[in-house]
Amino acid sequence: MTIKSHSKLHTSLLKVYEGGILQVGTEESPGVDVELDLVHQGQLQSDGHVFVYGKPKTSWTTLFAECDHCKAISVKECKGWQEGDHIVLVGTGDGNNGQVQANSAYRTDERRIKAIERAITCLVTLDRSADQLHRSELYKGRVPINSEDKAATPRGHEDALRPTLKLWC
Repeated sequence: MTIKSHSKLHTSLLKVYEGGILQVGTEESPGVDVELDLVHQGQLQSDGHVFVYGKPKTSWTTLFAECDHCKAISVKECKGWQEGDHIVLVGTGDGNNGQVQANSAYRTDERRIKAIERAITCLVTLDRSADQLHRSELYKGRVPINSEDKAATPRGHEDALRPTLKLWC
């Protein structure tokens, strides 16, 4: 199966059989504006080959400064990010030390990039404010606690907080 640019596929199961190939874009012509949405905690099962070619961009970075319900974030890297891209701010909890309380506070905020300024860091204006505190600090002066920011990348099986896979190229 070949998925071309400007395509959307919404399914609960995407299966690539042995000897089969799922390809999004090519090295010469990366996929643009492709959305594979595995709905209802769906799955991508592959006994064959899966090739996803998109434009190179920073897929993961950390906050440079704390974001407390902010509308603009400062991140350490943003190569290839542009207005309209999706971004996920991963929760850092609410500072509670109890396991249950801390885990219940780990939520994500999914936003779109409204504007971006590149300098020493990247200042990213979001389409709306974050719904919570995203920390960037040193615990006891030694251990970094940073919210992670994920750009428009394959998500799902590597992100326990979001069991669905959404891929935007």
